[in-house]
Amino acid sequence: KTLRTLRKLLVPGLLSAEFLAGRRQPHLTPFKVYLVCAAMFFLAAPTAGFTLAAMLEADQSGTLSRLVSARAVDRGLAPPLFNARFDFRVQSVYTITLGLAAVVFALLLQWLFRKQRWPYGAHLIFALHYVSFMYLVTIAAGVSRTIGLSVEVAAATGYALIGPYLILAL
Repeated sequence: KTLRTLRKLLVPGLLSAEFLAGRRQPHLTPFKVYLVCAAMFFLAAPTAGFTLAAMLEADQSGTLSRLVSARAVDRGLAPPLFNARFDFRVQSVYTITLGLAAVVFALLLQWLFRKQRWPYGAHLIFALHYVSFMYLVTIAAGVSRTIGLSVEVAAATGYALIGPYLILAL
């Protein structure tokens, strides 16, 4: 079910349309899709370069290194422990923020499409699928950085994917 669901998630709006049409059996529920994609992000984050160590390595000016060193000393933490705690917090905050963004996005969609009178749940399903897609794009952008693409190119490619995806899915 997971692979079938993730494949359909790549087609803008298809998974939401299938779910809302009642064809739910062959797919994961929207919340499970969100959890699977969030878990994939959490597991892929170190490999994809979403770590403090990767950010410090990319910091050519040394400003971030100085700030991190000062903060680690203030907290009385060894650099590896500080890095691990930072990574966990950033990944947790990103996950929580995207979850809350899905709820707010669904409210916005309900307001924007109020004349169609879709229930809030339908908008929440769409928002969860869209946020799940954003997780996949974030993972791909991070992994592409590890193979030599610059941060700017990876980010631009990610934005170039999620914008049209949203428009086509709506």
